[in-house]
Amino acid sequence: MASLTTREVSNTNYSVSDVIVTNNNASEYNLENFVIIWMDNNVNQSYDTRQTKVQLRSIVNFLKIFDNSNEGISYIEKIQMEKIFLIISGTLGDNVIPRLHHLSQIESIYIFCFDQDKHKLWTQKYNKVKGVYSDIEPICDELKKTISQCSNDLVPMDIIKFESNSNQQKSVHELNKQEASFMYFQLLKQLLLRMEYSKDVRDEMIEECRLHYADNQTQLKYINEFHCNYNPSEALRWYSRECFLYQILNKACRTQDIDRLYKFRFFIKDLHNQLKQLQTEFFELVSDMGTRLTVYRGQNMSRNEFEKKLKNNVNGLLSVNTFWSTTLYRELAEGYALNGSDMESVLFQISIDGNVDKNPIAYIQDFSSMTAENEVLFSIGTVFRIQSIEQLTMNGVWNVKLLLCAEEDEQLKILRDHMLTEINAENDLLNLGKLMIRMGEYTKAEQFYYGLLNESSTNPQDVYLLFNDVGTVYDAKGNYTKALECYQKALEIQQISNT
Repeated sequence: MASLTTREVSNTNYSVSDVIVTNNNASEYNLENFVIIWMDNNVNQSYDTRQTKVQLRSIVNFLKIFDNSNEGISYIEKIQMEKIFLIISGTLGDNVIPRLHHLSQIESIYIFCFDQDKHKLWTQKYNKVKGVYSDIEPICDELKKTISQCSNDLVPMDIIKFESNSNQQKSVHELNKQEASFMYFQLLKQLLLRMEYSKDVRDEMIEECRLHYADNQTQLKYINEFHCNYNPSEALRWYSRECFLYQILNKACRTQDIDRLYKFRFFIKDLHNQLKQLQTEFFELVSDMGTRLTVYRGQNMSRNEFEKKLKNNVNGLLSVNTFWSTTLYRELAEGYALNGSDMESVLFQISIDGNVDKNPIAYIQDFSSMTAENEVLFSIGTVFRIQSIEQLTMNGVWNVKLLLCAEEDEQLKILRDHMLTEINAENDLLNLGKLMIRMGEYTKAEQFYYGLLNESSTNPQDVYLLFNDVGTVYDAKGNYTKALECYQKALEIQQISNT
């Protein structure tokens, strides 16, 4: 078979936009976990308003402003994946808040008006209303504190419970939704960490970040600094700064946004590898303290998530689908386990056996921006076994005891290898796409393939395989016309490579 070049592929005159429909409006796609909605009939383009927008976007990049309450309500009701911080005038709030307060996506509400006394009384019956303010500065201060706690609480977790050996031979389709999501991320992590990358990959990621943070001078400064100065040995320092990298990566992990995770694969791999390099030093610390070390993590969880993922799955395996921060200090962790309405306060007590081969973990005090926290960071997708769960009588906090699992847990390895055999793709890149298809994530797969076909680093040899897989996506969605177009383009490109 002849070697297919980029020039020969381009000579087929294929247009990606002709066969894949996608939304390329970067300003309408939120890369972070949070959104600020500002509703006020009198919002205008005055200097004060512009300055307020700058202040708010320095805290949360995604800001939407509405001077029409019905449009604002309609927009809020459509948001599913992000937490909303609502800033609203007192005049609108009296009518709007009763209609929105019950929504789980509303995290907190701030009344922004000049007549504070007029609105203090009626707002007291809504626990999500944090106060009535006549100035933006105290709102910004409260936002920072609330977002810090909320970021701590939004940790993506999945569970799988091996009750017998039957799980090990299940196909992707036979796993229940929770089990499938667990294995989905474990496979994704493995594939991302195996991939090589070039400088082009980093440059393309940086360019996308610039588009999404356009006009946000705070984040653009970070992005420019990253572009000029980043090297792999600085991955931990950059992650701990909680700037655009931290925000985007956490959102992508929480939503299992494979396209975004793929674009950030170089940073994920650098961060994972740096933890791996520091791991030896960490386990010297463990040996100094005995054969086991205990670390802690405090956070809040919704009652539904707590019941589904923890309380009913003692002895099951828990995957934390992001880089997970813990501390050596129990008291510090307890400070993050705060009782909230409709939330359960959880204190994770994690036992680490220094003699077990495991996913990278390290003590990162020297790299962290919060040195007082004595932080221990687990790499992405670390797996724990839930040993016990009990509610502490003194404060109602749930004490969840976890045991760090070996990196190659035998039960997981059998199931993961079985699933990779089922997917049976040509290489790791195509494995990612086929994994999405097998999971029924057709829209995600479509967007992922679109990104690959527009990416300069994509191997020309893979292009016809990518078009073939896009055809499979459209076939599964019932769009047979588009499927046929993709299959024909794949065949055309393959024929060129055979001549």
